[in-house]
Amino acid sequence: ATLAGAGPDVVTPLDSALGEGVYRGIGRCLSCHGAAGVGVPGLGPDLRDARWLVGDATVASVARVVREGV
Repeated sequence: ATLAGAGPDVVTPLDSALGEGVYRGIGRCLSCHGAAGVGVPGLGPDLRDARWLVGDATVASVARVVREGV
């Protein structure tokens, strides 16, 4: 979520909690990135580092990847 007047995207604790549900549930992210986000060789990269392979670090970019995949 972007907070009005906050400048760059700001992720709230509620955003994080909802994202956790998507990651572990309907998003099926953990299938390729593992339970701790460390990645699964040949399937999905480590999500814990600052390197972005698809898109950038904006909330909009992450949301697009979750919705549409890569």
